[in-house]
Amino acid sequence: MSAILLAVVGVLAALGIAYWYPERTEWALQRILVARRAIFSAVAVLTAFIFLGTGSPILVTVGFVMIVLMVWTVFFETNIEEAVR
Repeated sequence: MSAILLAVVGVLAALGIAYWYPERTEWALQRILVARRAIFSAVAVLTAFIFLGTGSPILVTVGFVMIVLMVWTVFFETNIEEAVR
């Protein structure tokens, strides 16, 4: 949960930098994209662990697959969409 909050703060900081320093807009937009990925990753991992804790075979399987996909994207630096293909 703290990872999500940290990423949201990062987005807000990048928006502030883009507003007050227009010459840094491209840099700020790159930081927002990184933070967006971090938010999606944190939510996916949180959801996966919730699924693993349910005890339902289907949800546990879905949670395990979500964790494997997240690890795959971290180690091979690909998007989830590319990992699923």
